[in-house]
Amino acid sequence: MKKYLTLTFFMLVSLACFSLELSVPGSVPLPATAESTKVTSDPAEVPSPASSPRCMVNATTLNIRACAGTHCTAIGWLKKGDLLIILARQSQWIHIKTQSQDTGWVHSKFCTGEKP
Repeated sequence: MKKYLTLTFFMLVSLACFSLELSVPGSVPLPATAESTKVTSDPAEVPSPASSPRCMVNATTLNIRACAGTHCTAIGWLKKGDLLIILARQSQWIHIKTQSQDTGWVHSKFCTGEKP
């Protein structure tokens, strides 16, 4: 049990360090791209709901992931019928924004009824 807790703690610390944006004096920030896997909750960084396509969750429950892949950390979950705003696509993954303004990635097979 102690080994499991140590490993879990190490993974959480690693994830926290990886997700931090450090500012180095004299450095220039990289521009954001549609392929970016950065999860953001800043409304200024995402398109408005009126101008973005939408879809609906078709799975009973669906993980929201921090990046586009099953290897990525689940950062939340959705339920069937939840409406999502589509922000970007990466292969078969969709970068989404929820009605509660959370953002993350879901697999496209669990998001149906896309409407502009």
